[in-house]
Amino acid sequence: MIIRHKVMRNVSLTAHPVGCKTYVDSQIQYVEKRKDNIEISHFPKNVLVIGGSTGYGLSSRIVSSILGGAKTINVSFEREPSEKKTATPGYYMSKSFEKEAIKRGLYAKSIFG
Repeated sequence: MIIRHKVMRNVSLTAHPVGCKTYVDSQIQYVEKRKDNIEISHFPKNVLVIGGSTGYGLSSRIVSSILGGAKTINVSFEREPSEKKTATPGYYMSKSFEKEAIKRGLYAKSIFG
């Protein structure tokens, strides 16, 4: 599929998977650089995030998983890609985060409604 940039008013209607992955990778790198300065003994070991695909929810997953080693589950409303439309940014970001978490031996799953 060729992804063309579509904007309605000030809202982007398309998302690029590579751009979303780059965004998630930059957040993970930011957190990993500060790993030595944070006390992780009080982090929860199991985390359920409602709306954990973007914004504060995704950041919560990254911090609790990467810093605290928590198992994370995300429940959010995201659209998967189809033949004619790209997925939502949250879908791509969730999938990117899950791949990075699995590389580190961490549990991360998403449920899309």
